[in-house]
Amino acid sequence: MNAFAQTNPSGLHILLADDSTATALIVVAYLKRDGHRVTHVTDGQQAVEAFKSDPPDLVLMDVMMPVMDGIEATRRIKAMCTDHWVPLIMITGLSEKKDLIAGLRAGADDYLTKPVDPHELDARINSMLRIINIQRRLHGILDHAFDGIIGTDEAGLIQSFNLAAQHLFGFADAEIIGQNIAVLVADVDGGEAAFRPADVLDRQDSSETADGYKAIGCRKDGSRFLLRLAVTAIHQPDGIQFICLVRDVSQEEAAHQRVEFLAHHDQLTGLPNRASFSERLDATCRRGHGHTSALLFIDLDDFKPINDQYGHDIGDAALQVVARRLRGSLDGRDFVARLGGDEFVALLTDVTDSERAKAIGERLIKAISHPMELLGRTCQVGASIGVAMIDGTAVAPDLVLSAADDGMYSAKRAGKNRVAVSARDSQP
Repeated sequence: MNAFAQTNPSGLHILLADDSTATALIVVAYLKRDGHRVTHVTDGQQAVEAFKSDPPDLVLMDVMMPVMDGIEATRRIKAMCTDHWVPLIMITGLSEKKDLIAGLRAGADDYLTKPVDPHELDARINSMLRIINIQRRLHGILDHAFDGIIGTDEAGLIQSFNLAAQHLFGFADAEIIGQNIAVLVADVDGGEAAFRPADVLDRQDSSETADGYKAIGCRKDGSRFLLRLAVTAIHQPDGIQFICLVRDVSQEEAAHQRVEFLAHHDQLTGLPNRASFSERLDATCRRGHGHTSALLFIDLDDFKPINDQYGHDIGDAALQVVARRLRGSLDGRDFVARLGGDEFVALLTDVTDSERAKAIGERLIKAISHPMELLGRTCQVGASIGVAMIDGTAVAPDLVLSAADDGMYSAKRAGKNRVAVSARDSQP
């Protein structure tokens, strides 16, 4: 958490770096009387270390000190202020104009001259406090934002990291600030190039990212998740700052994929449904010359008695077993779907003649007809299968399906549990 967010509301934590005992005693006494907490050090090196170990809200820095002077200490302290601003007031003698200018160039925000006047000190602290309070309110808003907010420089080095981002990725801000954002974000396509916020800006201008750019988030524990990211560029005198808004959308994406799956698959068996089959059959019928296929219309035999005698739970379990057996008995290029009830279909790819299609149908019947152990019951079903050939010429999908359906009824009339090739021409 940022130092200013931890401040006691009754006062500030002030770091005073001054090797003059006379000056320090007066300043410390005055600050404590006003309710401030004071950390006093006597050289620049101690000031840098104190800033690291217990970050203050404000720094009072003398220019002339042993070990490390105040100008170098100011430069190092300001270099550490990457995620928030900490005001630093130089303390200098009237004759040290050149040192004052050097201090301001090193990053000092204001100055006091010795001897320090308590009223002037109070006025300058209050001036800094007004800016601190603006910063507190801004960071309060950012830390209560729902989305993770990550600020980076042009090179992608992280400069700010709000609470939502800390919770999302598992890193404390102190652990991640100064690291490259590529540690946290990677492209979905898994490319080797490091992630760059500037690249997202280019993609956001295209319609493909109208709902946000999707990327892979990388947590501290090594786990990965899908996130949606939007980037804004802020042009400043010292360069461009990128503001990245990130949100975990893995659950949202999983729900979307589930909806998409259910739109094209049977909920009970997980097989493609009638709509998906219609699309595949239409595509198969349009493939043209040189591609011969076959459609198998599969209707289970003796399924209704299972439902009537044992109930729909066992009937549903039987359909699930049949679906698994059909999938396991067909080539990976072939397509099997459930039309509804106890009706299934299979599209066989590149089957050159009806005898080959019939042999595959007989193999399916053999697989389906094995007894099943379902919820403590032994059940058995068979299948009547009709075959319609698709010879690669222009053909209407509904005629092919009707021909296969006729073949299935021929198999039923011939005694069930067999394959019949449709005698009806499936061509228009």
